[in-house]
Amino acid sequence: MHKWLGRKLKREAGQALPLALITLALGSLLIGNFLSSVSTNLLTSEVYRDELPARYAADAAIEDAIWNLRYGDLTSLTEPEDSASYSLPETVNGFTPRVTVTRLEPVPNLTLATDDFESNSWSGGSGWLGSWSHEGDAKIKKGGGPYEGKYHLRLRRDTGRVERGVDLLGESNVYLIFHARAKSFKADDTAECLVSSDSENWTTVRTWVDGEDDDTYHYYQLNLSAYTSGGQLWIAFASHMQKKAEFYLDDLRIVVINRPIDYEIVTTVGEVTIRAGVAISGEARPVVSWVIE
Repeated sequence: MHKWLGRKLKREAGQALPLALITLALGSLLIGNFLSSVSTNLLTSEVYRDELPARYAADAAIEDAIWNLRYGDLTSLTEPEDSASYSLPETVNGFTPRVTVTRLEPVPNLTLATDDFESNSWSGGSGWLGSWSHEGDAKIKKGGGPYEGKYHLRLRRDTGRVERGVDLLGESNVYLIFHARAKSFKADDTAECLVSSDSENWTTVRTWVDGEDDDTYHYYQLNLSAYTSGGQLWIAFASHMQKKAEFYLDDLRIVVINRPIDYEIVTTVGEVTIRAGVAISGEARPVVSWVIE
């Protein structure tokens, strides 16, 4: 009986030894991989932890730039490619963030209508429902410093007015983009941009007054999305000025911009770079894109 039991135990011990060795090998592999994973995660966490102060400082620089776009010196960035760089006056987490803000011209998703007046006719351009309707002292004029090309549109006196319609093709995020220039305004002189969904009832969306008459072309981008419910849209420009004042238009476009980015804000702090896209929405300056590089 004892001999039989001894032989049985030896056989079971012989069978258990390979299993134990296999288990030990697998355990070594698993523990090795686990320790490697822990080491990698700890290293990543340490790097991320080291970047956090720089990231918070970069975030602060972006927020400061947005505030300045609404209330500070950056409100002067009105022309495409206008740019300004500055450093925050105080350190953040031991960093002194420097930020660069650039005004962009948003890329249209679709162009509905254009006219640069280079045809020297009231039916020029493309995409319109018909020709410009014009009255009073309104003229397509050659020379005199157009924004580009040889011709631009001039309105004068208290009678100059033009209007034109466009089919919106079911689009809603519609913008009017153009360049305008005012000259020799007096205290009561004004020029207006108006819109209508039926060519009868008009709403003024922009007025130029004395003080904006620097005789220099400026870029304008007007959001007309609130006036697109009718499927068609008319735009008009009118002058209400004394005889020496002049108002000019050039490079006019009606476009669809689904996600406008009007400003790019970039700041690099330490190893962190943040690139934010900001839109113009009334008085607000919402962030519409945010990339950490």
